[in-house]
Formats: sequence, structure tokens, C-alpha cells
Amino acid sequence: MILCETHELHKTQYPDQSLEEIQSIIKNRGSQFIRALQQYKPNLSFLSIWLSGLIAEEKKTKPVLNTRHLLLLSFIEGILEAKNKQVTVIDGNETAYWYYKPSQFLESIALLKKTSAGLMRSKKTKAAALNILTGQTVYYDGIMARNPLFDQGFDNTQKWNWLTENINYAMASSNSVVWFYSERNNWWENVNDTLLQVLQASKNAFAGPRAVNTKKGNSLKPVLFKSLAFNEGKGYFYMDDSKNPMKTGEVAFSYKWDGIHKTLSIQFGKNIPVTVMVFANNIPSTINANIQSTLKIKLSKFKKGKIIILAKYAANLEASAIHVY
Repeated sequence: MILCETHELHKTQYPDQSLEEIQSIIKNRGSQFIRALQQYKPNLSFLSIWLSGLIAEEKKTKPVLNTRHLLLLSFIEGILEAKNKQVTVIDGNETAYWYYKPSQFLESIALLKKTSAGLMRSKKTKAAALNILTGQTVYYDGIMARNPLFDQGFDNTQKWNWLTENINYAMASSNSVVWFYSERNNWWENVNDTLLQVLQASKNAFAGPRAVNTKKGNSLKPVLFKSLAFNEGKGYFYMDDSKNPMKTGEVAFSYKWDGIHKTLSIQFGKNIPVTVMVFANNIPSTINANIQSTLKIKLSKFKKGKIIILAKYAANLEASAIHVY
């Protein structure tokens, strides 16, 4: 597929075809692509890195027609129009490589969906775009400065704290997959013990249904791990800029989950946030008015899974907590 630097390039590359004709051809290629895949696996999951992330960034400074990925939109349209209902499309959010606070992970899903839907042209593809899932990413080389160009002057402890937080919030905010990316490590020969511990702890915390053998024969029964299944906890402040991207250790609030009455109670410290967002299995509830030192939120539909509390204060300060139940 050819990416257009600008909509004028087609006059040189394809002098006998209009832009609309080229877009139609690329859209057809997208349809052919997904049909070929789902022919062999009707319920496949298709992960595409930078599905809409780059376009979302580029269109902030230039018209979509002048972005490098104009024809990618046509290809995506073809996929969304021709895919089976059972096919899952996942937007690989590579922008998450450089996230340094929880809100970036938590708010990216809605942003990517809105971007994808807004860029589609037909009602069908706009509706299908709203069902695209988000796959969060963690960039080992960038955070750990495996490439000297990525070194931001953090000491080793800071790097591990940043990596740990990004893994946890990538896992907590993703509604599909999390992919761990690197280019400069030989994973066959060099696996750091600390990294193994960080990955295993996060995996245990967010493990979904897992099949195990029951006592009766070999039938499989789903089991939900509950290694973080506490009923109360604390949220911590996070640094407000990328120069120190990790939580501070200063408690911002305490909370308690009442599973019987389906109520989340939050007790704030001396600082009262401007906005509170609660993500129950990635479904957000937002409160931004009359926030008092004690806040009670009813989550009647929540049974098990992830609760994430995000409190936003003035001057870009924020605090957050993850609860897995």
C-alpha cells in the first residue's frame, strides 16, 4: 500500500486516476484483505499498530488530506465494511510508548475510538469504528533507555518504577491486548530477573478467566485470580510532567469498595480534585461538580473485574489507584 505525503502526490504517481478512484481501489484492497483472513478463521482478532494513532496526531497540525496516511483510512474502511461481525479489530496504540501518567492510558481508548469514527465516511464504518478495541503498549527500550538516544537522565530505580507503572496501567486500561515491545534485547539469552518479577506480578494481578482441571474428570472450569482482591486501598499522586514519570508515594486519597451495596467510597486528603473519573471495567463515570472530601459512587452493574480511580487536580496534577476484584 502506498501512503500519500499529500493529496497532490497522486497526480504524479497516478496521473490517469483521480484521488477518489485511488481511494476506491485501496478500500477494495482492505475488503479483500479481511475477507481472505476470515475465510479461514471467521472469528479472528486483527491487531494493527498505528491504526488511527498517527492520523490522530498528524491531523492536529494539518488537514487529513495532507497527512502521510490518507490512503490508510481507505484501507481501514474496506476492512470495517467487509469484516464478519465475529471479527475483532484492535488498534495498537503505539503512542502509549511514551505515556508517563495514568490519565494518558485511561483516556486514550475514547480518543482513538472518536478519531477512528470521525474519519470514516459511511454510517456502517462509523458504527464499526466505535467497536474497535484498543491494544496498549509498553516500550522497554524507551523506558529503560536501551538506546542512548532515549536516555532522560533517570537513575535505575526511576526507570524500573516507570516501567512498572506503565505495565500496570497498560494492563488495567486495555480492553483487548497489551504488547511489550523492544528492539535491542536478545530475549533468548538476556532476561532480567527484575523484569520477570514485574511482569509476573502484573500478570497475576490482572489475570482473567483461566481454565483448570476440576475434580470431576478433565472438564474445564474458568477461575478468576484475585491476587489484588482487596476491599480498600489508597491512591497516590503522580508527577505532573514527563521529567519524573511515576507516582510520588504521597497519598492523595483512600477508598473502600462495598460489594454488597455496590458503592465505592473515596476519602480525599487536604487537596480536593476538580474531576474524578471511575473506570469500572473500562466504562467511565465522570464527576466534575460539587466534589467534597468524601465521595460515594454507585456502581450497580459492577460485579468483578477492574476499578480504576483517577482524580484530576489543578496544574495537571493527578492521582490514581487500581482495584482488581
